[in-house]
Amino acid sequence: MRGGRVAININVDQLRSRFPNDFQRLVGKVIVDVQVKLLRKIYKEVVETTPVLTGQARNNWDIGVGDKPVGTILGPTDVQDTGTGTTMTPSEREKVRQAVEELRKEAPGQKVWITNRLDYVQGLDEGSSTKAPHGIRALAVLTALEATLTPGARKKLEGLVSNSDEEDV
Repeated sequence: MRGGRVAININVDQLRSRFPNDFQRLVGKVIVDVQVKLLRKIYKEVVETTPVLTGQARNNWDIGVGDKPVGTILGPTDVQDTGTGTTMTPSEREKVRQAVEELRKEAPGQKVWITNRLDYVQGLDEGSSTKAPHGIRALAVLTALEATLTPGARKKLEGLVSNSDEEDV
């Protein structure tokens, strides 16, 4: 083929009507795959940018699929006082593994929560620590979207991202 263009036209409506079960399953799989990618990237980013003094703030990032996690995690932690930017600990990787496993078992489109219920985390997010950037949560979401989605998809999602304790993040 010389100098020409090739176009592939896929009629989604025809696919849906001819293969309704396969289409639903495929769309569901794509949705879950995107959720898993974003979950992993957002959690990793928010955890690794949380400043560490005792490890409690970083240790209290929790993940919920469907239901919002409640309570705080107190006691020993495997997080070391290294500032920020260190790789995830075994317990943090385990939280992600369990959430991904649960997400893959549930119906596509489940709400995924990444929360931290410690009282002082809001202050850390607002820049009270010199060890972390201002807006830890927003930066984590933006970094994950930047790495995961196309520019057009990111533009469409801009207004859907919330940075509140009472709303989805």
